[in-house]
Amino acid sequence: MQHGAVTFDVYTTREVVSAGARKDDPLTRPFAKSPEIYPAIQANPTMLNYVARRMQRSPHPLLRHSWWLPQSAIPPVNIIFIRRSTMLLYADAGGVSMDISAAF
Repeated sequence: MQHGAVTFDVYTTREVVSAGARKDDPLTRPFAKSPEIYPAIQANPTMLNYVARRMQRSPHPLLRHSWWLPQSAIPPVNIIFIRRSTMLLYADAGGVSMDISAAF
């Protein structure tokens, strides 16, 4: 679910950027207008999968029983970003300013 939410978030962000918005995130700005953003953004959920796996095998009970917390936080955040990107994309038709940094 993480990778799907991240991929759709990237898709909507690319749509907004191609419609004229500006991406202010310095880590993803170089990739914002190219297809290379998809593998670049997939690094975050992959890293969280690794962290969750390490937490599952931890000798500490708290970490072992809360391995799912980092992974469960990502899809809701991406859904919020998808919604805001979509609102910016449709706001363009109404003549609203499309500064992507204002939405995030």
